[in-house]
Amino acid sequence: MGAECKMSERQALIQRKACALVIQHGYDGFTMSDLAQAVGVSRRTLFNAVPDKASAVLGPQEDPAELTDRPEVRQFLAGGPSGDLLDDSITLLRGAFPASADAGAVRGQRQVADSAMRADPKVRALAMERAARTTSLITQLTCQRMGWPDGDLRARAVTASLTSLAELAMSELVARSHVTSVAAIADEVIAAYLAVARPQTSRPAE
Repeated sequence: MGAECKMSERQALIQRKACALVIQHGYDGFTMSDLAQAVGVSRRTLFNAVPDKASAVLGPQEDPAELTDRPEVRQFLAGGPSGDLLDDSITLLRGAFPASADAGAVRGQRQVADSAMRADPKVRALAMERAARTTSLITQLTCQRMGWPDGDLRARAVTASLTSLAELAMSELVARSHVTSVAAIADEVIAAYLAVARPQTSRPAE
């Protein structure tokens, strides 16, 4: 098993234990030392896997600087891959649901996070803050690509569509316990959206 896979499994375990502690004691009712003990690791090992309590409960979040350095994001900013903003935004969204992702693991992580959010409003508020940061970044990238002013309504409209589609894909993944492919769910949701947004592209060839 590779180091990356081991880290992913450890982060999933940390999230399960952290969410269980939230349900039992509330977000502010336990410390990172308590979490390390529940996981069965040292504090140092815990902090090597997650930087803070929010990341332990909600899962790690990629640093914006690292995200914007990804090849696919650089390509998007350069106007690619197709030159069409909607198509290229969808391509970015599709990349967030890789074929290699373990559907069971992703489903489980979402379910435990949802349980923690239901148990403590503070966790829900933290999740909303995280979503707002992601939304702001996508809007910023779209404005940068198109040369629009910061916060342009068109960029915010594109961002709202992407985030709604991503949320719908995750909801469908959780609801369909038999589905084994994260990518397949994303493709289905995107196809349904494009059938309405661009119906001519969904018609079979004559």
